[in-house]
Amino acid sequence: MADRKVKDITMEAGVYLNEDNIHLYVYLGEDTSDPVFENDISYEECVEEFFEMITVRGNQIKDKEVQLAHSFINKLEQMAKYARNTLDDLECI
Repeated sequence: MADRKVKDITMEAGVYLNEDNIHLYVYLGEDTSDPVFENDISYEECVEEFFEMITVRGNQIKDKEVQLAHSFINKLEQMAKYARNTLDDLECI
Protein backbone atom coordinates (compact mmCIF):
# COMPACT_ATOMS: atom_id res chain seq x y z
CA MET A 1 0.00 0.00 0.00
CA ALA A 2 1.36 3.40 -0.95
CA ASP A 3 1.98 6.05 1.68
CA ARG A 4 -0.58 8.79 1.67
CA LYS A 5 0.18 12.33 2.62
CA VAL A 6 -2.76 14.22 4.03
CA LYS A 7 -2.77 18.00 4.06
CA ASP A 8 -5.02 20.26 5.96
CA ILE A 9 -7.29 22.14 3.64
CA THR A 10 -9.12 25.16 4.88
CA MET A 11 -12.67 25.84 3.82
CA GLU A 12 -14.59 28.95 4.69
CA ALA A 13 -18.08 29.69 3.45
CA GLY A 14 -20.12 32.69 4.34
CA VAL A 15 -22.67 35.26 3.46
CA TYR A 16 -23.04 38.94 4.09
CA LEU A 17 -25.66 41.52 3.32
CA ASN A 18 -25.17 44.93 1.80
CA GLU A 19 -27.57 47.58 0.57
CA ASP A 20 -28.06 45.88 -2.82
CA ASN A 21 -27.85 42.14 -2.34
CA ILE A 22 -26.78 39.05 -0.47
CA HIS A 23 -23.18 38.07 -1.19
CA LEU A 24 -22.22 34.39 -0.92
CA TYR A 25 -18.61 33.21 -0.95
CA VAL A 26 -16.50 30.08 -0.49
CA TYR A 27 -12.77 29.94 0.13
CA LEU A 28 -11.10 26.56 -0.31
CA GLY A 29 -7.45 25.64 -0.07
CA GLU A 30 -4.30 26.18 1.86
CA ASP A 31 -3.73 29.81 2.84
CA THR A 32 -5.99 31.05 0.09
CA SER A 33 -7.04 34.65 -0.25
CA ASP A 34 -9.14 34.29 -3.41
CA PRO A 35 -12.60 32.77 -3.21
CA VAL A 36 -13.35 29.78 -5.42
CA PHE A 37 -16.99 30.76 -5.55
CA GLU A 38 -18.79 34.08 -5.23
CA ASN A 39 -22.34 34.99 -6.06
CA ASP A 40 -24.54 38.02 -5.51
CA ILE A 41 -28.29 37.52 -5.17
CA SER A 42 -30.58 40.52 -5.08
CA TYR A 43 -33.18 40.76 -2.34
CA GLU A 44 -35.87 40.85 -5.02
CA GLU A 45 -34.51 37.64 -6.53
CA CYS A 46 -34.67 35.93 -3.12
CA VAL A 47 -38.30 36.96 -2.68
CA GLU A 48 -39.16 35.83 -6.20
CA GLU A 49 -37.50 32.44 -5.63
CA PHE A 50 -39.40 32.00 -2.38
CA PHE A 51 -42.72 32.62 -4.11
CA GLU A 52 -41.76 30.40 -7.05
CA MET A 53 -41.16 27.64 -4.51
CA ILE A 54 -44.65 27.88 -2.99
CA THR A 55 -46.77 28.64 -6.06
CA VAL A 56 -48.13 26.37 -8.76
CA ARG A 57 -48.63 27.20 -12.42
CA GLY A 58 -46.84 30.50 -11.84
CA ASN A 59 -49.61 32.43 -10.16
CA GLN A 60 -51.60 30.14 -7.87
CA ILE A 61 -50.95 29.36 -4.23
CA LYS A 62 -52.37 26.56 -2.14
CA ASP A 63 -54.27 27.55 1.01
CA LYS A 64 -51.73 25.78 3.21
CA GLU A 65 -48.90 27.85 1.71
CA VAL A 66 -50.56 31.22 2.41
CA GLN A 67 -49.60 31.07 6.10
CA LEU A 68 -46.02 30.24 5.12
CA ALA A 69 -45.96 33.30 2.86
CA HIS A 70 -47.29 35.50 5.67
CA SER A 71 -44.65 34.10 8.04
CA PHE A 72 -41.94 34.85 5.48
CA ILE A 73 -43.13 38.44 5.05
CA ASN A 74 -43.40 38.91 8.83
CA LYS A 75 -39.82 37.70 9.26
CA LEU A 76 -38.61 40.18 6.62
CA GLU A 77 -40.42 42.98 8.48
CA GLN A 78 -38.87 41.84 11.77
CA MET A 79 -35.42 41.89 10.17
CA ALA A 80 -35.97 45.44 8.89
CA LYS A 81 -37.09 46.57 12.36
CA TYR A 82 -34.08 44.87 13.95
CA ALA A 83 -31.76 46.63 11.50
CA ARG A 84 -33.38 50.01 12.25
CA ASN A 85 -33.10 49.45 16.00
CA THR A 86 -29.47 48.39 15.64
CA LEU A 87 -28.72 51.56 13.68
CA ASP A 88 -30.51 53.69 16.27
CA ASP A 89 -28.40 52.11 19.03
CA LEU A 90 -25.13 53.03 17.33
CA GLU A 91 -23.34 56.16 18.40
CA CYS A 92 -22.38 58.57 15.64
CA ILE A 93 -18.82 59.88 15.74
